[in-house]
Amino acid sequence: MTKQNAAIAVTSQSPSGGQLIDSPLNFRKHVVQVTGSSTLDMGPIERAEKALAGLADQFPTWMQDEIAALVGARAMLQYEGLTEATRQRIYLAAHNLRGQAQMMNFPLVGTVSDSLCNLIDRVPIDQLPLPIIDLHIEAARAMISENASGESNGVALKLAAQLGIASEGIIRKSISTEAVD
Repeated sequence: MTKQNAAIAVTSQSPSGGQLIDSPLNFRKHVVQVTGSSTLDMGPIERAEKALAGLADQFPTWMQDEIAALVGARAMLQYEGLTEATRQRIYLAAHNLRGQAQMMNFPLVGTVSDSLCNLIDRVPIDQLPLPIIDLHIEAARAMISENASGESNGVALKLAAQLGIASEGIIRKSISTEAVD
């Protein structure tokens, strides 16, 4: 089974018109009763959760694949400079990482990837700070490399929070600059 088959995704539109994919972690909260019976058949949900748990040992390898794509996108950015194509490549790789991270028990990688996606999505290309993009990518790479799964790694937790604060500050500054123009 491939990682694509293991993911169950919900899609929606981003403010910029892109497609957002969010992987639910708890299948039970998405069960809807459609018959007149007062008893829900949780068998399919339990089987899905069991199948997902059976794949858990492959999650770190899959996360390595996802971060390799993001690091590769950054290498293209460094080689070609910041263009619309390299911006999109970084965004797509971060977006994919964000979508997989929660389901694969790397929620802090998801937080960092979400921060990077928001930054890229909301700040004009000529105002994107490359050092902050690099910090996001290196933080995600380090978290995966160190297998910082869950939310108990204090250093990863602080790093994710600080990157989020930095990104939001840059976004606010960008928005206020646009309002003045």
